[in-house]
Amino acid sequence: MTSPSTTGDARPSDSRASAGILSGRAIDLLLLAGVVGALLLHASHYYPFFSDDALISLRYTQRLCAGEGLTWTEGRPVEGYTNLLWVLLNAPATCVGLDPMWSARALDFIGAAVAALVIALPVQGAWRPTWERAATGSALFLACGPVAAWAIAGLEHGFMFGVLALALHFTREAGPPTTRNALRAGLLFGALALLRADGVVLFAGATLGRFLTQDGRRVGLRAALAWFAFPVTFLLAQLAFRWSYYGELVPNTAVAKVSFSVHRLVQGLEHVATGLRPLSLLLITAGFAVALVWRRVPRTVIVPPLVTALVWMVYLASVGGDIFPGWRQLSLAIVPLCLLVADGGATLFARDAETRSPKTALLLLSILVAHLTLQFRDAENRRAKNELWEWDGLPIGTTLRQAFGSQRPLLAVDAAGALPYWSELPSLDMLGLNDHHIPRHPPPNFGRGVIGHELGDPDYVWERAPDLIAFCNARGNRAPCFFAGHALVRRRDFKRDYQLVRVRGAQPHPVGEIYFRREGGRLGITREADRLLIPGYFLGEGLAAAHLVGDTLATRITADEPGQLDRLEVPAGTWKVTTEPPLEHLHLGFACDGVSSALLDGAPHVIRLAEKTPLDLAAGLPPGAAADVHRLTLVRTDEAPGASCGAKHTRHAVERRLADLSSPPAEGAYWAAPGAVRLGRAGLRVDLGGPTRIRRVELSADNNDHYEVQFFRGSRLIGKVTAPPDPLPGLRTRKLDAIPEAVTREGADTLVILGRRGDRSYSVGHVEIAK
Repeated sequence: MTSPSTTGDARPSDSRASAGILSGRAIDLLLLAGVVGALLLHASHYYPFFSDDALISLRYTQRLCAGEGLTWTEGRPVEGYTNLLWVLLNAPATCVGLDPMWSARALDFIGAAVAALVIALPVQGAWRPTWERAATGSALFLACGPVAAWAIAGLEHGFMFGVLALALHFTREAGPPTTRNALRAGLLFGALALLRADGVVLFAGATLGRFLTQDGRRVGLRAALAWFAFPVTFLLAQLAFRWSYYGELVPNTAVAKVSFSVHRLVQGLEHVATGLRPLSLLLITAGFAVALVWRRVPRTVIVPPLVTALVWMVYLASVGGDIFPGWRQLSLAIVPLCLLVADGGATLFARDAETRSPKTALLLLSILVAHLTLQFRDAENRRAKNELWEWDGLPIGTTLRQAFGSQRPLLAVDAAGALPYWSELPSLDMLGLNDHHIPRHPPPNFGRGVIGHELGDPDYVWERAPDLIAFCNARGNRAPCFFAGHALVRRRDFKRDYQLVRVRGAQPHPVGEIYFRREGGRLGITREADRLLIPGYFLGEGLAAAHLVGDTLATRITADEPGQLDRLEVPAGTWKVTTEPPLEHLHLGFACDGVSSALLDGAPHVIRLAEKTPLDLAAGLPPGAAADVHRLTLVRTDEAPGASCGAKHTRHAVERRLADLSSPPAEGAYWAAPGAVRLGRAGLRVDLGGPTRIRRVELSADNNDHYEVQFFRGSRLIGKVTAPPDPLPGLRTRKLDAIPEAVTREGADTLVILGRRGDRSYSVGHVEIAK
């Protein structure tokens, strides 16, 4: 090792002597407390950020501890992780029943803290950090937003900070590499290669940097063998394991993500260039430090971290960058850059000690303040702070696990972390990271989209017939976000076989939107000769939401949040609707293929279907009442029906008497509430009971549509007015005063209300006229 004066580091004894009465041990403790405190304070700014991909890794750990092996789900094993060692490191805590998420956070935090302490170590001498290096390199490291975010995010990067810092520390020798340090560095670089599949790039960068210098080329055979022993052994061992266990030579994630193309290169260059903007002061400071110590420090001390950072950034650009918030991948370049900053800082503080000048301290303070400001203003760092959608998977996933854990339905997801992790259900990764088939059947535009989110095989997903589908994120979404989802919902049979169900977990998380398979599978409707048994959660299609009642998923219905079940294929006949438990004041509304049924004088819960028809049901209760529906049953009956419809019925106008529409619903009531009349193309025909001179018409209608009110006397149209949409949601009242003169003079005996423009889901809540 070189002398202190050669490296620019102050002697440990000198730095501690300047501290006055404090002992060396006290300063060590103060530095440790300062590092931990600063990291804790900065990381708390990003808490509770936790990466969805971290939950993918922890699902592998979870299943390993449950005796299911290194698998993400049932079926053919797939290596959907890139971090074997990280999965294994979290296994001990998981296997003894501790929360693996806190295990992952703790390892990340420890890794980042270790990195800060290693940056503060002098290149030579005792393993005792110096305040000069801590105040420069360590301080800038701890002030980096990516470091703070990924020190708690649950993926391996926070832990890698510490391993990489230690590996580079043993690499930075004056003179040819020693066998001891080569072994130490090789062991740590081997660990990095197991912590991430591309960790070998860091080893390649350090190797290139170490052996580019003249002293580095004077390496002995023993040191060279020691340097390569662990990385090569670890990589060959993992390759053998991968081939024997997964039957592949590369991880499934590489097949799903890697595509070398011009588009990827442009994408990667833009990512690195943009990511370096909030780190610009760190880059400038590192460049200044290299220039300052270039002639004072052996090249074998400066070049390895410098080349490691450059090689890593070149690699990152070549693969298209990264999609995670907080500059996840770019954060690994921060460690070697901060080592260089510490080298320059130690030299400057040594100069100031001789002249007793505060220039370096003032400069450092200015840089830190400006650097922190850049971190807090950066959009990607803010995204890391604000990205909390993963936590929606906790209430929704827990609800699905408690309700369906014993039935083991197949859950198809886009976001493969949170929902599968917390639900513990058999899962299908529609983006292919954890599926063998999908990455090997890429779409034609593969390599030109968003990394990790461009794959999808809708036909394959359809053949798998999942019982549950969660598009987009950890709580699902009504509209799909990616290729396979868009193709699935365009299928005609998707609307027949799948229904959106709103699933409510614990507050304050938003309600989930999950598609349930209605026919067949493990959770669908049971059909018998004379009855249909419908699980209560299928009523959670409208404003109502399904939630846990004990271990059963039931739908809570109220007057303001009615239950809704659309497009239920029901054979011809007369059917009575009952609920479990029985509800005395249940209010039902029937529609066939989106058009309200005709009213008859029989039982209100009985409907006659002239032919097999897609039946829509709406279920509500009186104001102030609420009930949980566990099951809905349709039973053939001989009772007189209160409603009737069929496929031919939908071609004609819905007919109502004015008295049938006399009860105004609450403003903003649900558009398909049981009392609302749903219209087809032929509209709603209202019988006024005879010629009536009309001065004003009031009606409530679905807010986002245009309506036209036509006035007839006999078969003659004598006038019409239009009702524009309303900006507020739900059924909204329109008061129409500009009544045609012929209507006020002659009188009309019939109103026809037509939906003219909008979403084609038209409904009318009530109609009132002023004579």
